[in-house]
Amino acid sequence: MNVANPAVSDNLHDIRVYGHAMRIITLAATISLAASTAFAADATDPVKEVMDVTLRNWSSVESQWSYIFDPQPLQQLFSRTFQAAYAEASKRPAYETDDGGPGDPFGYDVVTASQDGCPLEDVQIKADPAERGFTRVRVTFKLWRCLDQPELQESVNEVHFDVVTEDGRFVINDIHRVGANDQDSVLVEMKHLAAGTD
Repeated sequence: MNVANPAVSDNLHDIRVYGHAMRIITLAATISLAASTAFAADATDPVKEVMDVTLRNWSSVESQWSYIFDPQPLQQLFSRTFQAAYAEASKRPAYETDDGGPGDPFGYDVVTASQDGCPLEDVQIKADPAERGFTRVRVTFKLWRCLDQPELQESVNEVHFDVVTEDGRFVINDIHRVGANDQDSVLVEMKHLAAGTD
């Protein structure tokens, strides 16, 4: 007749309890890490990427121009609504490319609302509290610092990005260039371009 050794039995029990506890701790840590990763993204992230491209584009006349609406950034940084509007607007390009393919529907840089400019300076990015299903991200910068006119040098451009969440990530749904008394909408502009009314 075999008699269980109480010391061995206690040790096995302790090992099982310890192993169970460690699995719980590991699972909790994994969930916590996944949660922190999921919430680590910020509403300003896609805007920062767009502004990084814009900064590089305007850094010098020799800069290799990158389009924020090339297929990859368009898919990664913009909402499905924006992508669909761009696809329709692209059917009426502002120019033809060297390879004969359609060009961009805009004949200017959408962020700076300009065909000319200086290297961007004093870029500031700030997000408002989320409301009505989107976050307004405000960007300001100076576009004309290389000119001689003081009033232009000190002028500040302001652009607002409407950022929404799709598939658990932040994407840009619209861009507004802010003027003295109003602001426009790139989404609305694309709809006008697609309809041939702009």
